[in-house]
Amino acid sequence: MTITTASSLDTTIKGKANDKTKKELAALVGNLIASRTIEKGVETVVLDRGGNKYAGRVQSLAEQARKDGLNF
Repeated sequence: MTITTASSLDTTIKGKANDKTKKELAALVGNLIASRTIEKGVETVVLDRGGNKYAGRVQSLAEQARKDGLNF
């Protein structure tokens, strides 16, 4: 079940994306996912990496979401 979505094209992130690296942009997406999910009352989620390694942008997104309160 999908509870919420976020991407770097989201209007809340798009304006902040000008001088960010891909990893920094992924962290912003992780922050947005965490805040939207917690707003809906959900604090524990599953991260589906879609076959991607847990490194780089995937890792950056997940670590930021954890810092912001999500449990994986």
